Amino acid sequence: MAKRVIWSARAKRDFITIYAFWLERTGSHRYPLKLRKAFKKATEHLKEQAFLGKMTDIVPFRFMIVGYYKLFYAVTDDTIVILSVFDTRQDSDKTPY
Repeated sequence: MAKRVIWSARAKRDFITIYAFWLERTGSHRYPLKLRKAFKKATEHLKEQAFLGKMTDIVPFRFMIVGYYKLFYAVTDDTIVILSVFDTRQDSDKTPY
C-alpha cells in the first residue's frame, strides 16, 4: 500500500535554500526545476517502497541519495516524513542525522 509523503518545515527550508542557490548561480530555473523533479521522483519511489533508503546511525531515520543530495526521512504506519535535504558536498560534520 502506498504511503503519503509529508515534507517537514526544515526539509522545505532546505529545498528552498538549494533552489535559490542554483537559481542565483545559474540565472535560470532550469537546473533547480530538474532537482525538484528528481526529488519528486525519489519520493514517488518511497511511497511504494518506504524502506528503500539506508538506515542512519540514529534509528528510525533513513536516507536516500538523489544526485548530490541526501533526503533524510522517517517512516510511520501510513506516512513518510521527509526530515531534511543535505548537500553531500558540504562538510559531513554538518549532516543532520
